[in-house]
Amino acid sequence: MTEDIDLPSLIVFDLDYTLWDLWIDTHVTGPLRRPGRTLNKVLDRYDEEIAFYPDVPRIIHETSGRSHLALCSRTHAPDLAREALRLLLVPPPPDSSEEPKPAIDYFPHKEIYPGSKIKHFMALHKKTGIPYDQMLLGHIFNSFLYGIELMQFSRYWTAFPDDKPWTRRLVYSVILLDTLQTGFTIHNAWRILGSGWGNQDIVLHPEWSWGSVPLFTGLVSLLVQGFYAYRISMLIQSRLTKWIIALILLISAAQCASGIFSGIYYAFGAFTGSGHTVAAVTTIWLGGTALCDLIITTAIVSFLMIKIAGFKPTDNVVSKVIKMTVETGALTTSFATADLILFLLFPATNLHLIL
Repeated sequence: MTEDIDLPSLIVFDLDYTLWDLWIDTHVTGPLRRPGRTLNKVLDRYDEEIAFYPDVPRIIHETSGRSHLALCSRTHAPDLAREALRLLLVPPPPDSSEEPKPAIDYFPHKEIYPGSKIKHFMALHKKTGIPYDQMLLGHIFNSFLYGIELMQFSRYWTAFPDDKPWTRRLVYSVILLDTLQTGFTIHNAWRILGSGWGNQDIVLHPEWSWGSVPLFTGLVSLLVQGFYAYRISMLIQSRLTKWIIALILLISAAQCASGIFSGIYYAFGAFTGSGHTVAAVTTIWLGGTALCDLIITTAIVSFLMIKIAGFKPTDNVVSKVIKMTVETGALTTSFATADLILFLLFPATNLHLIL
């Protein structure tokens, strides 16, 4: 990073899968310990390693003297996260005689608690007085989620080599679409936050890559929700099943069409005023996604709850399946709902695209 590049006044980093490659509230068990004066390494109770990504120390050193650094995390284990940051020793810059410092010392501003990133940024704005347009959120959600998806794809490739051809083609299609979307998102982020930093005209008149978010999200949602509809048809034998499937497919098709329309509009239209022009279509896209996820989760959980009644030997296993289904469904539905709420509250800002 060259010295002549202007940086934002405040750079904000997330923790999980941004600074380190784990979820601190699910992958780590306290207490934590550091082996002596080992750099960039902390162990938990079961010797699971916590460490920053290799480039993180360099990024910290190159930005800490030129911008205010902050941490924002919605983790449900804030105390454990802070303990890890206190124990992690950041290596000094190359050819430096400085002593290693705890990671937490580099971040004077820390908003680490469950809640919304919006709440975190409002707190940072209140404490620092730095305007929102001079803050940079130090990660692109789509990019690190894409990394997690690639890990899941690798496990699928290894564990299910004999899966049905159409199922494998479906997985390949989702990976391909997400790869394209991630590439386009990075291109758009670089144009706004890199080569065009500080140019308001670039924000108001985005290029074609901006439209990839609703377009590819709509297509991927259709494929995934269609697959769940198929699984429900195989799993649930009921007079209501065909109506549930029809409802899922109808809503999913509507949100997909709306997402494609929104993507094309954003790609070829101007950002100014676009929130009002396509408000109805965008509402269908975001609301349809949330509603479809809710219907799918409710249908599967209701079926499993009915099936476990009276079968005590399987209760524990099925209960775990129900718990996983509820957690996954609640996560996707919550994000989709929050996306919709942000759009409805701030229709002219596209703030909802941070989710």
